[in-house]
This record gives sequence, structure tokens and C-alpha cells, in this order.
Amino acid sequence: LGGGYDAMSQQELLGDPFQGASREELLGNYQGATREELMGDPFSLESAQPFMDIYQSSMDPAVREIEEQTMRAQNEARARAATGGGGFGSRLGIMEATTAGEGAQAAGDLRAQAAREGLGFATGRYDTDRAARAATENTMRNQFEQDRSARFGAEDVMRGQFEQDRSARFGADTQARQAYETNEASRI
Repeated sequence: LGGGYDAMSQQELLGDPFQGASREELLGNYQGATREELMGDPFSLESAQPFMDIYQSSMDPAVREIEEQTMRAQNEARARAATGGGGFGSRLGIMEATTAGEGAQAAGDLRAQAAREGLGFATGRYDTDRAARAATENTMRNQFEQDRSARFGAEDVMRGQFEQDRSARFGADTQARQAYETNEASRI
């Protein structure tokens, strides 16, 4: 009879084995931040000191103004004592002590307020920095998970294409065989 059916070999039908990505390539190797990296250095007065110093320094002009006012008030008291006669000396000492105490109290209050504000700012800054580190870590983790998902998606597409190609080869062989059988049947 006619020419023989020349079927595809098993190797031609199956094709080369699918060479997808390795497990490591698919999963990736994301190493998230450690707890220590996320938390940062612990908050302490030493870490807050630079901020407190800035606030303290910002109060220097006001403290100098208080000191100058105190000196003016003491000079005025001395001038009154000098014009007031001999019995004014003990009152002068009381006035100088009161004026010096009030000046020191006002300067101390300013310094304490500056320390509180500096410490408050440092605490807020520490919390903000820690929140920023956590947000950055979340962004990096989300990006890694999106990348991983994309790698798995690409792998699924490549595997699907491989299976379609294999199926098409089997289909082509089946059609060739059926055409041969039809041709042979028509000869008989």
C-alpha cells in the first residue's frame, strides 16, 4: 500500500522537560529587618540630650534678659539705698536677695520649660523615626510579596505555554495519524 505513517517519536511528542525556575528563584530570599533594627536604639536621656541642648540654647537670650533685668533692679535698689540714708542698708540686702531670687527663679523656670520641650521633641522624634522604620519595612515586605507573586505568575504562564505546546504536538501527531488512516482506508 501507500507510504507508511511516520509517527513522532516520544521525545518529539514530549519535548524537552520543562525547565522552570528553581524553588529559591520562585520564593526569593527576603530577609526582613530584625526587631533591633525596627526598634532602633532605646530611647534615653543621652539620645535626647542633643535636642534638649538645642532648646536650652534657644533660651539663652531670654535668660540673659532676665539676668540684665535682675542687675537693673539691684542697681535701682542700691541707688535708692544710697539716697535713703543710713538705715536703708538692711532693706537693701533684703531687696537684693529678693531680686536675685526672683531672677534665678525666672531663669530656672525658662530652663526647665526648655528641658521639657526638648525632651518632648526628642520623644516625638524617636517615635516618628521608629514608625518610619516600620513603614519602610512594611513597604519592602509588600514589594517582596508582589515580586514573589509576579514570579509565580510568570512561572504559571511559562508552564501553561509548555503544556499548550506539548498538547499541540500531540494534536498534530493525532491529526497526521488520522489523515494516514483515512487515506489508507480509502485505498482499501
